[in-house]
Amino acid sequence: MRLLCYLLAVVAAATGSVITDRPTSVINGEPAEIGDYPFYVYVETTTIMGMMKSTGGCGGTIIRPNIILTATHCIDHFDTITVYTGVDHRNQFENATKYTSTGTRLHKLYNNVNDHAYDVALIKLDRDITLGEKVQIATLSETDPWYNEDVVIIGFGRTECLKKKPNGECTEDASNQLRFATLHVTERAPGVIGATGDNDENSCQGDSGGPMVYNGKVVGVSHASGIGCALGSYYTSVVFNKEWIETSIQELAAEQPPPEIKKDVTKIQDYPFYVFLAIVELNMGFRTTTCAGTIIKSNMVLTATHCIDQAIIVTVYTGVDHTNQLGSATPYNAKNLFRNSLYNSINDNAYDVGLIVLDRDITFSETVQPAKLGHISPGYNEEVVIVGFGLTECVLSGRVCTYDGSKDLKAATVRVEFEMSGVIGVSGDNKITCHGEAGSPMLYNGEVVGVVHSTPVECGKFALYSSVPFNEDWLDTKLEE
Repeated sequence: MRLLCYLLAVVAAATGSVITDRPTSVINGEPAEIGDYPFYVYVETTTIMGMMKSTGGCGGTIIRPNIILTATHCIDHFDTITVYTGVDHRNQFENATKYTSTGTRLHKLYNNVNDHAYDVALIKLDRDITLGEKVQIATLSETDPWYNEDVVIIGFGRTECLKKKPNGECTEDASNQLRFATLHVTERAPGVIGATGDNDENSCQGDSGGPMVYNGKVVGVSHASGIGCALGSYYTSVVFNKEWIETSIQELAAEQPPPEIKKDVTKIQDYPFYVFLAIVELNMGFRTTTCAGTIIKSNMVLTATHCIDQAIIVTVYTGVDHTNQLGSATPYNAKNLFRNSLYNSINDNAYDVGLIVLDRDITFSETVQPAKLGHISPGYNEEVVIVGFGLTECVLSGRVCTYDGSKDLKAATVRVEFEMSGVIGVSGDNKITCHGEAGSPMLYNGEVVGVVHSTPVECGKFALYSSVPFNEDWLDTKLEE
């Protein structure tokens, strides 16, 4: 039966019915005071899709002045991370001391299908935590608990599971109050500790990443709860992962802070062909994102194929140089999408150009004009101009840049590092393209010669553009259709 419970939790985790990173506490637990568990932190995660955001949350543990221990599955698909210390009620978050992530370490052996023994991760903070009566560094256990020994779990997750979806997931809201429960160990496997309470006390959605405490020391990281939060709680062993934790702390300490992306605020009059794209995709469900494009004809916009590859709805906004103008801007809808069939996301990056045919002609004005396409690509070390609404700061080293709240259109002059087989590589003293600028134009002598294809996971170093002259035949054919 114990093995069955564990397997059910594993399957549920793999299908998404158990593990969730939404801010959702301990089933049948009791209210907790942070002074009793001063090492506990709330980890808020934000997903950035262009300039749209969604947030979630998990638990975590202070293990160094600027290091938080949590679960890999809590932060492996998120862009920004904020840590709240010294809180035991959600109404305290607004005035709590907040810390942001400047780096992470995710265990490479973890995946959400198996290898749950490795569901641990570290977050490096932007500064040392201010310690006090309600904020302290935890001590990590050197031994795992044995069968029937008592352990304590803590979290802000769901507190009951009376209503369920067909897949067994709870539907109740999260607990506003931090809660704890005493469980006894029911299972032990390499790297995994299973436990439950006498009155069905368990962890639930939202407790992920939080600590399991054994004899006053942190011994586990919340990995999964049983289907419906009723078949036991499963924690990844800290003892099992001790060597990885220590090595990763040293690696994070050696990391240098990433650079700021330095671009200048500009006006749409200088780039009247620039457009903002709001996109709805059908990709394992509906998802919204943003890209950019260039007006090249009264009813046609040039962008990147990867921006529209999964698109089902594309809305084009013209004449805007600040996002507060989007609400009053005239929107145009896509009537047809031309995707370059030679492009794929693994290679053939030279062909990442696409076209959007609009439902009507664009009304031209001083701030809305078509661009001229260039016929010659820039050579090595020549200057080009890049423009876009993308991110301007990179503060999550080794994963992705984070959006700093700037809403202005920005531009920068950069230099070409190479032009080869339809791909133009540029760099420019941290004045570089970043996430959110896919599909944006590159200008050479006032003409559009490139379309943003990609940036590295850490912005500020270089970016790749698909060459417009290289794709001239494909573009001419589509423009004539």
